[in-house]
Amino acid sequence: MNNKVASLNEEFMKKKIDGKDENKPNYGLVAVKYSIYMVIIGIIGIVIALIGSQVYFPFNIILFLGGIPLAFICLYTGLSYIPFYYFMLKPEEKNDFWYEVFEKNIQGNEHVLDVGCGKGRVAIKVAKLLNTGKVVGIDLFKGSSGYSPDPAYRNAKIEKVFDKTEFKHGNLLKLEFPDNEFDIVTSGSVLHDVHGDKNKEMAMKEIFRVLKPGGKFIAFEMFRDVRMYLVFLFFSFVFKPKHYWTELLNKFNFKNIKVEYYSEYLNYGLFIAEK
Repeated sequence: MNNKVASLNEEFMKKKIDGKDENKPNYGLVAVKYSIYMVIIGIIGIVIALIGSQVYFPFNIILFLGGIPLAFICLYTGLSYIPFYYFMLKPEEKNDFWYEVFEKNIQGNEHVLDVGCGKGRVAIKVAKLLNTGKVVGIDLFKGSSGYSPDPAYRNAKIEKVFDKTEFKHGNLLKLEFPDNEFDIVTSGSVLHDVHGDKNKEMAMKEIFRVLKPGGKFIAFEMFRDVRMYLVFLFFSFVFKPKHYWTELLNKFNFKNIKVEYYSEYLNYGLFIAEK
């Protein structure tokens, strides 16, 4: 481990680990606060509709027609997070997904970059399979990703891979690493959150740049399709259809592209490509 990583880890070790259970990692609930906001707005919509039923024309029509759609859309999308979390995120067997992927693609001595690492879920799974290798996780660390690398370091310590990991602020659109630096780059449902097609292309270009020749890019993404529309309504437009990612990989000259499709509560895919 280089001096920079060692100093970062030593600095974290001096901090008090928060949380009631210091032996249990906490990777957080993905976007849960946004679903709570939606439910609250939905309840406000119901209140608006109820108020509309008590006032005189034409205000009753305006409030009723405004409140009912607001209540339906926000409650529907907010509460849809409950089955999404249970079927896609919570069950422990789902956590084995990444282990199965990495066991087939990691030898143990690789230098790995995890983009959009958040609290370290994917990076730590990689680190558990490394012997002499190291994994670096980068994130903007805002919103659902938390606001500093500290939670990721905490989880790495608990999972006993502290000495194999480094977490730091970083921007996927401008990776601060030299060309041909990493054997593997991983992305766990991150690229869809990069705003705009041009930025997605810039991110893919950066990923290609920092990969070594023959290095692998491993990405997981959910697909925008009929099933997603039924769950998330128009919020589905945050995501992309499955053909989008294959076309993007081809555009930046990735080769030996392999795609594995899965269908559970939503449809999603695993993309593995080589530089």
